[in-house]
Amino acid sequence: MMNVHAPSFFVPPRPEAPSEELGLYRFFVAVRTNALQIWPKSAYEQGVVVRSALGRTRILINAPDAIHRDVREGYVSAEAARRDYGVDAAEPTPAP
Repeated sequence: MMNVHAPSFFVPPRPEAPSEELGLYRFFVAVRTNALQIWPKSAYEQGVVVRSALGRTRILINAPDAIHRDVREGYVSAEAARRDYGVDAAEPTPAP
């Protein structure tokens, strides 16, 4: 019988995140192969990251409460990111 309270030692496989922002060619390769790789490591350490590429806004949400709310509501928009998280979606978040 499985104990649901026992710690899980399984860590699902995931691709290594790039250390810096991708150039255009590497961005296209990442989008085509594994979209988790379009974000640099630093983006996964912030609560909400808004960037733009090719005239489109990309939003990465890592904050647990934000994920819960947006999954429950079914979407997140640039306006919601600006309103709720103080992120200016019109200006991409500068790369560190």
